[in-house]
Amino acid sequence: HASEAEDSAFQSLFLHWDLTEENAASHTGAERAIFTPEKIEHAEGLGMTSNAEDRAAQTAVHQMDLRYVVGCMGSGSCPVMRLVPTDHPGGLGQGVSARFTLQEGQRIFFVLRSTPDVAVDKMRANGASEKDISAHLALFDPPLNMKYVETLMEDTLVYWLTWIRSCTYFGRWRENVERSALILKLLTYEPTGAVVAAVTFSLPEAIGDSGRNWDYRFTWVRDSAFTMYAFMRLGLNKEAKSYMSFVRRICRSKNSDGGLQIMYTLRGGREMAELVLPHLEGYRSCAPVRIGNGAADHLQLDIYGELLDAVYLYNKFSQPLSYDEWVDIRALVDHVCDVYDQPDMGIWEVRGS
Repeated sequence: HASEAEDSAFQSLFLHWDLTEENAASHTGAERAIFTPEKIEHAEGLGMTSNAEDRAAQTAVHQMDLRYVVGCMGSGSCPVMRLVPTDHPGGLGQGVSARFTLQEGQRIFFVLRSTPDVAVDKMRANGASEKDISAHLALFDPPLNMKYVETLMEDTLVYWLTWIRSCTYFGRWRENVERSALILKLLTYEPTGAVVAAVTFSLPEAIGDSGRNWDYRFTWVRDSAFTMYAFMRLGLNKEAKSYMSFVRRICRSKNSDGGLQIMYTLRGGREMAELVLPHLEGYRSCAPVRIGNGAADHLQLDIYGELLDAVYLYNKFSQPLSYDEWVDIRALVDHVCDVYDQPDMGIWEVRGS
């Protein structure tokens, strides 16, 4: 949560949570834990991106709602559950814990979600009837019961099974190939088509190594081009098409010299100021913990070759380029002809000497 000031910063990792309990019998027959972000003072040195979509995400306030749903045995015997507020040494706020025993046939589902903005107060202020409000709640904040949760689980399973059936690979190690395809799909940001390099940040290359623990939650042009190629080889052309929409996005906002950055945010932003978070000790004490990536301005000329190769294959095996897309790609080729002889930094984001 970031403050509303114009010079506010990306502060999502400085959250302080306050825990309260409210009865939620209408949803689960048990209590729920509400985690509410608390405003904090501006952290000096943090930089807010100028990309409008990134800025909106960085200033968003997310109230988290933790609930559970119990599944009983055929005889009607239900597991006993209760969330207990818990203090953790060194924590910025309370958490919750629970101890319970399950017998054969009993189940417990935990649901952690961002509380939906159902705008009930606004509806009442506008004169909406209770019937309309109930219908609105049923659609946007339905009661969490076992039947509904099981439906969500089934829908999720059907979605992924349907998606992977579109894979056209039937060679050796098919199961491993399909599992890899699922991981690549999970790394894809659906709103823009960008593919994140990894969902981790500040994990060291080796325990005890306090240097190479970078933030990889961005999309690299090189890595994404290879991913696009893999999708097309597996017959997953929809994902390749989505990435091409991201290529169009970054081509519309090229650098001042007409080139591309080596990496972007998942919404196509170019700013990702690197920041050290000194109040966190890091994974297994492997500080520093970093967010952002200071290598975004590195010059790596090979990215154009990988991108153009992927675009060529997309045009050949997936869908022909539009005229506007061709104009964008031609501009990139012209740029490479102008800068190909400049010394670059190779394929790695080397830091220091």
